[in-house]
Amino acid sequence: MKKLDMIIIGILLVITCVPSILVGSNWFNNNNDTYIEVKVDGTVVNELNLKKDGTYTVEGRYGTNVIKIQDEQVSIVDASCPDGFCINQPNIYHSGQTIICLPNKMQVDIKDRYHNQHSTNYNRNYNRNYNRNHSQVDVIVN
Repeated sequence: MKKLDMIIIGILLVITCVPSILVGSNWFNNNNDTYIEVKVDGTVVNELNLKKDGTYTVEGRYGTNVIKIQDEQVSIVDASCPDGFCINQPNIYHSGQTIICLPNKMQVDIKDRYHNQHSTNYNRNYNRNYNRNHSQVDVIVN
């Protein structure tokens, strides 16, 4: 092969590989879309920034929990519940991880707006198609 052939092959490889590397590494997705969703009794009461360190008190009708965010990790540092299991749960730091306090009916989830949106759309479409094909099954989508 000639030198010009090698240059053309190299350029073609760069043109085909770079976009897939950028898309695969979430280059186009803003990583600031990860957040913390706090629910009490199934209702969202707060959304917190995972990148902002701080201590937040969540007061519900069942009790109080103190959430600590430090170095993009979330933990429960104090709770009014009698068993304290939520305090002993490990720190969470990935989208999809959860801490739950059953007595206080409090739930802390780490969410990702980009992936959460796409998985929700997938589930809705799946349930819609499933119901169309299986009319005897009721699927409830929130």
